[in-house]
Amino acid sequence: MLHPDRFDPDKQRTEWELANEMIKELNLAYAVLRDPANRSAYDRTTFVTTTSPPPKAAAQSPPTGRTNSPPPQPASPPRAHFPPLASGSVAFAVLPNHAKQRLRSRYQGSVPQQFKTPLARVSLAWIVAVGCLAGCILWIVSAGQERWQNSDPVETLTFIGALAGVPFFLSVFHIVRWRSSPLKRMLYITPLYVVETRYHSVRYWPVWSLTNISATHRYYNQAYTGTDVVMTFGKDVHSFRVRGQILYQQLVDALRVFTDKCFSAAFQNDYQYFRNEDDFQGAVPSTRQQGRTSWGSALFAFVAAGVLVLSTTGMSFWVNQYAPKAKPISLGTNNSLRRPGQTNRNTNFDPSTAVAVPSLSPYDRSTDPPNGYVFRNQLRTGHGTLKIINGTSYHAVAKLVSTVTNKSVFTVFVSAGDQYTIRNIPNATFKLAFASGRRWNVLTDGFDEFAGVSIFRNSMTFDTTTAVEGDQEVTYYHTMEVTLQPVAGGNARTDRVEPNVFEQF
Repeated sequence: MLHPDRFDPDKQRTEWELANEMIKELNLAYAVLRDPANRSAYDRTTFVTTTSPPPKAAAQSPPTGRTNSPPPQPASPPRAHFPPLASGSVAFAVLPNHAKQRLRSRYQGSVPQQFKTPLARVSLAWIVAVGCLAGCILWIVSAGQERWQNSDPVETLTFIGALAGVPFFLSVFHIVRWRSSPLKRMLYITPLYVVETRYHSVRYWPVWSLTNISATHRYYNQAYTGTDVVMTFGKDVHSFRVRGQILYQQLVDALRVFTDKCFSAAFQNDYQYFRNEDDFQGAVPSTRQQGRTSWGSALFAFVAAGVLVLSTTGMSFWVNQYAPKAKPISLGTNNSLRRPGQTNRNTNFDPSTAVAVPSLSPYDRSTDPPNGYVFRNQLRTGHGTLKIINGTSYHAVAKLVSTVTNKSVFTVFVSAGDQYTIRNIPNATFKLAFASGRRWNVLTDGFDEFAGVSIFRNSMTFDTTTAVEGDQEVTYYHTMEVTLQPVAGGNARTDRVEPNVFEQF
């Protein structure tokens, strides 16, 4: 409360200067009180009273048969006599019934003299569990959109197990342990003890054994996240997380009030106060015992997570069996392609180019897919983006190909003179291939006028990094842009490949 950092030296100059002066006095007093030798010297200086020495008797005075009484001694300062209350940890199961009932009453709030705050909450575990269930349902629904390839089942098991099974197990374990625990995770300040209750064990310290307390208020992106309270009981140092600055102030106030009452009762030898306020009534075992391990909760959570993963996997495979297969992009390789020196049936010969040109029906642009029509999408999460600009007079089918599986993870139709941006690209390395042509044939899923296939020579690596700048966490990710037409100063080179290579992606 007296620390100068609590005040703004510019806006609260008077309070800040006063706090600096008072903290100096407080540190000086603490330096005296914490050292036994300095404290003893201070006590002797404070409580000794000055008395005048008795006058010397005359040498010729005859003895009277009486001796002079010694000078009065200074009164000793009163001492605090605390009952022998120990500190330690004990399993809840070995406590006597009256101590168990007292702790249950404190959790229910029926004991007025106390301060309590939870050290763990179960609401976040419920949110995670429900989120995992919702994610599994969405995964089952997405399995019916497109038939998986050979490597997709392995990716499915990995995704469900890592992103659904593990957090679901941890959240269910926390929920079950919380519900089955007689104590919960709480911190109590009672008239005699600082008590930390875990799920099946209790830790306790007498309030007068507290020698130091400090707090650190935590902030993340300018948002308050909690206060770390460090308490020192002799040689034992323990840390607790309090979810609120007001709660921390109430904790300090409760410690101050109860400590003052304890010292007052100890100075007055009021042992009835200690007997009335002792939750354990001297029944705490002297040997430290740990609470039992929650094997039952862990087993239940493991079984629940296993059922979730297996049922989601089975349902996904069953739904995927009836999903449509991915459309093959044949690019017109089975159609009549223009080849020099070759004349096919139903073709017209162009003498100016000496190239056989297929005889085509009038161009109906309504048969072309719309710009941005997605043939395949396996991108689920990611920050990277790739903008494809088609400045040519040909339509293009672009494939973003993984360098690991050599398979397309995203296939899209980019119309002539248009553009499209691929989003949610994860951290990985890809290569980009595209086929150009005109007159999209909905029957063959290819171009009737096929111009060729190109692949970019250099691969594209997407990466995401985070950095702390000031008091904020900033995320950096790659945003790339390519053009399918040559541009001045361009740094991307392409190579021509055969259509069958493109079809294998």
